[in-house]
Amino acid sequence: MPVFRDDVSWQHTLLQRDLPVAYLLLRLTMGFHMFAHGGVRLPILEKFASETATEFAAIRLIGLPLFPAWLVYPFSYSVSPVEFAVGVLLVLGLKTRLASIVGGVTILLLMFGNVSRVNFQVAHVMWLYVLVFVLLVAVNFADRYSLDRLTVSKTPAP
Repeated sequence: MPVFRDDVSWQHTLLQRDLPVAYLLLRLTMGFHMFAHGGVRLPILEKFASETATEFAAIRLIGLPLFPAWLVYPFSYSVSPVEFAVGVLLVLGLKTRLASIVGGVTILLLMFGNVSRVNFQVAHVMWLYVLVFVLLVAVNFADRYSLDRLTVSKTPAP
């Protein structure tokens, strides 16, 4: 364990050594998770969309369908490709901030649907996804090991 002689040493170690590695681990873990989560449903998109539309058909607000089929089907068809794309981008470290924001908004929409279905167990778990995406956006400055960093390093200074 290193002994720090002043406040600058531990801050430098944290910001230059430890935080970038921690960010890499978080980004890769969420990236592989989203990649797999979206990827396994890509071959069964039609079945997934149909089952989702059936699940949401009964949800009513003041007697009207809250999630009509014309809204549920396109959303259901888009969720898996979006999850897959977010996962690929996070694994590569490409457009990491944008991918994290898109991932967070996707979880927000999925959480709204689950809460509307009174599926609070799933909605509660989704808070973990939200927190990871929030961290990926908030600590994006620590993203040292990524394609984003390589492209920034090769861009000439103005």
